[in-house]
Amino acid sequence: MLCTRLTNANIVTMDPDRPADRELGIWRGRIVGLDEAVASLPAREVVDLQGATVLPGFIDSHVHLAWTGLKQNAPSVAPCERVQDVLAAVAQATSRTEAPGDRVDVMGYARCACARPTARTASPALWTWACAPGSATTGCRSAPSRSTPMAG
Repeated sequence: MLCTRLTNANIVTMDPDRPADRELGIWRGRIVGLDEAVASLPAREVVDLQGATVLPGFIDSHVHLAWTGLKQNAPSVAPCERVQDVLAAVAQATSRTEAPGDRVDVMGYARCACARPTARTASPALWTWACAPGSATTGCRSAPSRSTPMAG
């Protein structure tokens, strides 16, 4: 018996002779077969992925290696506590551009480690965050919530 069988998926196999499959079987944390090899096997859990793409074998396929290089020369707003400080950092960055409209990267926005989502939407990029209750007593210097303006 399989531990899990993923069905109705777009499984990217990286095999030129068989580039995509629809079902994937997992037993004890390991992929044991695809499509016809697992379709008739019983499983403790069957998950219908409704067409979602699966990249088996990739570990943390979502990385931002480009940011490492960008951070080297970009000004940071991490120490900013007031709107005026952020605006000054952005103004300094724009003053170093060659032409109006040039791209400016500013780094350093970071939620504190104790932040928790306060409002969730379909896109995590649009979630709002705030420090967990009681965190101020542990020395947390709260980063402002995305939905709450900084103190002026």
